[in-house]
Amino acid sequence: MNTKIMKQTFQKSLLCLLATAIVGIFTSCSDDDNAPKIPENIITDLVTIATIQEQGATFEFQKLEDSPTISLVAPNIKFDSYLYKKGQRVLISYVPQGGERYVNDIVTVYGIQPVHNASIIEAPIADYPDWDFAPISVFELWRTGTFLNLYSLMEYNIDPRFKVIVDEETLSQEYPHIYLTYEITSTSNSSLKSFNASIDLAPIWDLVTCRGIIVHLNNSKGDDTITLDKFQTIKPL
Repeated sequence: MNTKIMKQTFQKSLLCLLATAIVGIFTSCSDDDNAPKIPENIITDLVTIATIQEQGATFEFQKLEDSPTISLVAPNIKFDSYLYKKGQRVLISYVPQGGERYVNDIVTVYGIQPVHNASIIEAPIADYPDWDFAPISVFELWRTGTFLNLYSLMEYNIDPRFKVIVDEETLSQEYPHIYLTYEITSTSNSSLKSFNASIDLAPIWDLVTCRGIIVHLNNSKGDDTITLDKFQTIKPL
């Protein structure tokens, strides 16, 4: 099986697991027989909140890399304005009205979960000599549009203090170097927890000189260095 097919198969399995988790959170507040039932055809995707109202929202996302933008309209969803804002990246579990995935449609949302919307820090990587101290157990790392998306396990208690650093000395190069890192703030009561992040690469990706990026991380499950080429799939160095 080629790398791209394996990647898509793994991502499909991953999102099925996330769907179960998200809807589980959504329905856990009610144990009675009136609790929402999980549809068999439920879908989970990582999306951007494009518009948001007191009731109703529009979500946008791309299937993979530079594929066309897809718009999902959820007319009946109600938001907590303290948790969700326009432009925020979130995981949603939903069923499209037309039953087809990856097309513009009206949807019924059954669950929603925030992900870490990390900002990029421009600094010399020499300022972070211990950047690779804490391992990241990567299940999936993929690009959609200008977003770098991460699904992983990290060891932390409350806040992993996740950082995305671009080595400023490489910004003028065709492939700037990006480092994914976090701090283990305390070993007391810390444990491996799932951690989802979506990083907007636009300030780097849209540079005229940029032909891609090189991502560095202490990956306990595989490659520590991954190259993302513009208009191409992810490949290990």
